[in-house]
Amino acid sequence: VENEKYVIVDQQAFHDDYEELLNESFVIDGGDHQEMLKTIKRVLDECDKNFSGQEAVVYDYICEQFERGDE
Repeated sequence: VENEKYVIVDQQAFHDDYEELLNESFVIDGGDHQEMLKTIKRVLDECDKNFSGQEAVVYDYICEQFERGDE
């Protein structure tokens, strides 16, 4: 539900799980996905939307991962 907040009972456990999730690697294996990945990269490169906050962080991270894949 929009604008509804969640009560986090165990802040430390939440923080630990959140950190683990942020540090997880995401790998797409296989040659079948090459065209899809090229399309996603092109869309990201051509995107003219201005992101802010968490969206900007995610956008930058995804762009960095594609740049690293080009090396």
